[in-house]
Amino acid sequence: MLMSKPYRTLEEMAAIFGISKAKAQAIAKRYRVDSFTNRGKIYAHAKDFYTAYTKHFNPSLFDLEEKKKALQ
Repeated sequence: MLMSKPYRTLEEMAAIFGISKAKAQAIAKRYRVDSFTNRGKIYAHAKDFYTAYTKHFNPSLFDLEEKKKALQ
């Protein structure tokens, strides 16, 4: 239910995943999440963002060395 909309603002994505807006922007940019801008807000495709977050960023999924790299 939480991801029922295909596109959500980066503020919403940050709140859902418990990360800062700056970190959400960095994830969207670095991993080329499908996104667009409308009226000054950036909207990201929820499923693409989720995939990028869980595969590439979420530090709890990696060992200690990879956690240090991800948090830098």
